[in-house]
Amino acid sequence: MRAYANEVPAGTIPDCLSCTNLCCAGIENLVSLRLVDVATLIDIGRTDLISRTKPRFTPRMMERRPALFELMGSELWRTLPVLRQVGPERRCAALTDDDRCGIHPHWPTSCDRFPYTMVGRRKVVWGSRCPSKRTDPSFEDRRQQMFERAIDVYNERIRDAVLLHHARHELEELGIGAFLIRKNEDPFEPLPRLPIY
Repeated sequence: MRAYANEVPAGTIPDCLSCTNLCCAGIENLVSLRLVDVATLIDIGRTDLISRTKPRFTPRMMERRPALFELMGSELWRTLPVLRQVGPERRCAALTDDDRCGIHPHWPTSCDRFPYTMVGRRKVVWGSRCPSKRTDPSFEDRRQQMFERAIDVYNERIRDAVLLHHARHELEELGIGAFLIRKNEDPFEPLPRLPIY
């Protein structure tokens, strides 16, 4: 059995209530959906939140975020949909007017483990996109839960790869296939045009 390292300091959890950052907005905060997330959104009647169109990330963005670079190179990134973003700020379409998640507790698996992030396939770290945290020994159980959830999300990626390769027909029959990007499709938004001077 493979051992995973938890590099998040003991008793450290996100402090969402005192945070002034909106982690559910911005192009770099796009949420990749897993197959289980698509199935959940179908079940709760919120397929309006699923987008088959994705942004193209600039080389500078990928340089700043190596995990984003790794994601962009994967077949899963090309095939699976994302959570829709709206408006010029690219806010998550599931956000309510008071900036709360309108689909919690049915939110995507990636949101459930945020900001705990699996890197290098062997360790879980605190993601760079979350500036607000609290540390106290009484939070150790929650830290352990988030660590386990980060590993679960990684395992969902593996499960997705297997299902997409071996059970695509079955996914179509379940209705999930309608949200998947086909091999001959280009799901990426055009790069913004720069003004010519």
